[in-house]
Formats: sequence, C-alpha cells, structure tokens
Amino acid sequence: MGDISFATTTEVVRILQRIGQFPLTNFLIQSKNPKRFRDWGVSFPSNVYLATTIETNRGYNLTKAPFPVERYTAIASFNHPHKFISIEPIMNFDLDILFEWMERIEPEIIEIGADNYSNHLPEPPWWKVEALLKSLSNFCPKVIEKQGLERLNVK
Repeated sequence: MGDISFATTTEVVRILQRIGQFPLTNFLIQSKNPKRFRDWGVSFPSNVYLATTIETNRGYNLTKAPFPVERYTAIASFNHPHKFISIEPIMNFDLDILFEWMERIEPEIIEIGADNYSNHLPEPPWWKVEALLKSLSNFCPKVIEKQGLERLNVK
C-alpha cells in the first residue's frame, strides 16, 4: 500500500475517474498527510474510504509524517461519509485524548496493530490497549485487531 499524498490533482482526478467505473467496489485512499484530501479540491465518491494513520496522540517525532494532532485535525474536519483509521504501529497514548479523537473522526473502520518489525517503539501497556478496544467498539462498527497485537499482552 502506498501513500497518495505525493499525487498531483491531475493524477487524483484520473484515479477518481477510474474508481467511477466501478461503483460497486469500495476503494481505500490513504495518506499520512490527510490535509492533501482538501488540497486537491475534488469530491470523493461514496465508494471511497478516506484513511490515515494515527498511531498515538503524542508527538514522538519519529517519522517525517505530520504530527498525529495535524492528521487528526485534517481528517476530523474533512466532510466525507466513509473514513478508515489505522492505529498501527500503536504507540503509547493518552486514553481519553485518543478516544475523543476517534469519536470526533467517526470512522467506520479502525484497525489496530503492534510494531511487528522490532523498531523498539514506545508501546502502551496492555491494559490501555484493552481499554481503547472496548471504548472504540462502543461507537465504531468495525474495530479490527491485527495479528501480532496480542504480543503486547505480556503477563
């Protein structure tokens, strides 16, 4: 899967034209810079899920991606009926803040996964992951626990 943030408006229009040929198929357009969804100035069809990664609410500054708060603000304020959030690799977070963010984004799908590549990221304790999963399932129709997440359940 690739990040679409580097696409030009012309390229996005061509992608959407192709998507338009398959109205019964759902598509995922994902970026760690969801501000780009607005920058392109296009209307996304109803068979598109707009997605971003929000692995924490904290600004660990470990990647070149915009800080999580910027990603949250961009996707939460973008009016589209179908949103998908990837919380992967999950990093330590503030439960109340991350939950509030997800509630405001209103994603239809949330996928949660761990660091499967031994990057030694700041991972949350299992109790927090459990509490987040329980809270998210109260409002999100589909919460997916990815394989490997159980590794964080160290007794």
